[in-house]
Amino acid sequence: MRFIPIALALVRSPRLLLLDEPTSALDLANQLQILDAVSSYTRKHNIVTLAIFHDMNLASRYADDTMMLHQGHVHCSGSTGATLTPENLAHVYGVDCRALSVDAGTFTAVYPVSVLTPEQRAAH
Repeated sequence: MRFIPIALALVRSPRLLLLDEPTSALDLANQLQILDAVSSYTRKHNIVTLAIFHDMNLASRYADDTMMLHQGHVHCSGSTGATLTPENLAHVYGVDCRALSVDAGTFTAVYPVSVLTPEQRAAH
């Protein structure tokens, strides 16, 4: 059912596509199918797609640029590789993460290790 709203949006030939958690409640195969289709359409038609993700791995795989918000303010923005760092993730989400280069550096996989204590979070 997730395909229908996106298909309806694409039929209108948008110049800007806004997606709010387009893959929530989808299994892994459908997540990849939806985002591969959106990515292909975006590049083929030279449009701008703005997507909101809480899954950092999807953001890393599909977003050219990212903006991370913290308490209603922009914490950082720029290329996805430069913004999705363990330091930024620790500051914004309070989680100790590892960032692993995947697929010959095509994207970074974010692996959460633990929730930071308030003392550890204050150090970031």
